[in-house]
Parts: sequence; C-alpha cells; structure tokens
Amino acid sequence: MLFKNIGIVDENFDYVKSMFVETKDDRIVYVSSVRPENYEGEEYDGTGKVLMPGFVNAHSHSPMTLLRGYAENLPLQRWLNEKVFPFEDRIKGEDAYYSSMLAIAEMLRYGTVSFSDMYFFSENVAKAVTDSG
Repeated sequence: MLFKNIGIVDENFDYVKSMFVETKDDRIVYVSSVRPENYEGEEYDGTGKVLMPGFVNAHSHSPMTLLRGYAENLPLQRWLNEKVFPFEDRIKGEDAYYSSMLAIAEMLRYGTVSFSDMYFFSENVAKAVTDSG
C-alpha cells in the first residue's frame, strides 16, 4: 500500500505534509517526499490526512462514559460522594457492557488502538472489547 500526499509526524514530532509512505506486510518500508520508483500496488490519497501510530489509553474507566459531564461543576469529593458513588451502587454488568461499547467506539474513531481499563465488571468490559472486533 502506498499512502501518497499524506502528512506524517516525524521523529522530532514535527508535522511534515505531502509525503509518500509505503507499507508491505504490515511494515513501513519507505518514507520520502519523493514517490518510490516503479511502485504499482494499491494507493491511498491522504490529502488533508495524517498517518501516525495509534494512540494507547493507559488509564480508562470505560463504563463511566455515560457519566461524562454529569455534575461536572462540583468539587471532586462532592462529585464522587454525591453523584458517582451512588450511581455506581446501581450499575449492573449489562450497563458496564453497553457503556464500554460506546467508549470503545469513540476510542476507535479517534485513533486509540489499545486501552487499560480499571473499573468494576471487567468481564463485561472484556466482552465489549471482543464484540467490538
């Protein structure tokens, strides 16, 4: 696969646009501002796009996705004691599963390819990961 006119982030974290990146067998084999000679495979026009490694979310509570924005104006301890902990007392495995499915869809949409989750109902979160493909 040849990505042409694609932006990249280089080893210095600088953005470089209009590059050619060739992959072969899941490996990057060519990166240059010049098109590789004699390339005859599949091409993808990356104009306006950036090719970069996937993100890793090292700290996630995916079942809490549904709580995003919930009473966010409260100080931390009040938010936890008055809102989050009472909510968590009522959450069930099925709730964790569907909330995790939403979290996973959002992560995939924005380039997260791996995450470490720390929450209740880990078996339901794991099932959501498996079911999401």
